[in-house]
Amino acid sequence: MLKDDIERMYSKKELNLFIDKQGIFLENKGVTLTKIKNYLLTSDLSYQILYAVLTQDKVDTYYFCLTHGTSHSTLRRKIRSINSELSKYGFHIICANNFAIKGDEKKLRNFFSVFL
Repeated sequence: MLKDDIERMYSKKELNLFIDKQGIFLENKGVTLTKIKNYLLTSDLSYQILYAVLTQDKVDTYYFCLTHGTSHSTLRRKIRSINSELSKYGFHIICANNFAIKGDEKKLRNFFSVFL
């Protein structure tokens, strides 16, 4: 899967991923890894949840789960995990039929300016 993603983003002249019995080796031929890092970050469910609450006032839980290929229970577990980190900044995500982020507006703006 990662190998396929790398092959889709980079030519063999730029970057190769070798997997064999001895291990995994990434051969970089002088390119930055920004594309793959951005892809891995943005494909993470935690990032997608945070991005959704940033760009929408309320996110429909059912639709989010359907479009992101996840279950409602997985979404709730992930939000619980995210909330344990967000609590340090004084805000949290609420989750029911919809989910949204709650907290001090100024703190939210500061956090998300760094996040994006």
